[in-house]
Amino acid sequence: MRSFEEMESVFILPIEKIEIDTRNRDDIPAIFVGLQYLYSNMELRQQVMTLMRDQVTLDSDHDTGRPGMNWWRVLVLATMKKGLDYDYPRLQDISNNHSTLRLMLQHGIEDRYYYTERIIQKNVDLLPVAVLNQISNLLVQEGLAVARKRPWQLLRRPS
Repeated sequence: MRSFEEMESVFILPIEKIEIDTRNRDDIPAIFVGLQYLYSNMELRQQVMTLMRDQVTLDSDHDTGRPGMNWWRVLVLATMKKGLDYDYPRLQDISNNHSTLRLMLQHGIEDRYYYTERIIQKNVDLLPVAVLNQISNLLVQEGLAVARKRPWQLLRRPS
């Protein structure tokens, strides 16, 4: 017999299968594509989770993350906050009302979990900006490897 968590996860869309509108020129889909790539690349995801575990120690469970939020959710919300320069009320609103973000946070369509501003702030604030910068650098290096170009080649203008 399956546990409740296993049965519940059947109704959650895997992050790799979330459809992101890449025709949209807003910043949000670009962040989603990066998070989706990060989640899909197991080696890269392990590096990121190790960075987070090493830097966030206060009241955290190294397997699940912080009380009220797992590591993945902390990372997604911290990335949204920094990447979009959102304040906490706006981050709270988007985390409760943006359907694709809810899927990225691993909530099912019928999941009515409500993020309070306080729980978001308590969790996101524990992830230092320096760690987000290290994660960003890992993603940039991975992107350069995927593009098979040297950083200086990307800076040149086409002739």
